[in-house]
Amino acid sequence: MYSLIVKHKEQIVIQKDLTDEEASAIPGFGAEWILNAFKEYIGLDIGNYKLDEYDNTSKDFIIYIRTEDLERLRDNKLEQLGIV
Repeated sequence: MYSLIVKHKEQIVIQKDLTDEEASAIPGFGAEWILNAFKEYIGLDIGNYKLDEYDNTSKDFIIYIRTEDLERLRDNKLEQLGIV
């Protein structure tokens, strides 16, 4: 199982644990797979993130989200919920 983790100022904001089926449904290999997974399951395009904004272990992929991206995710979620 793989985990996609989004952190902001060392706090976990989002953690999505992928099942084997979810992980195998993501196209690509290596870095491309990670980009596609974050876009599909988190809704975050990490293509322009720098290496120092990324970390990983053997099963965890961690992005240190920028404040503007965190605000965008929040606004999108509020819109989905019909609050905005």
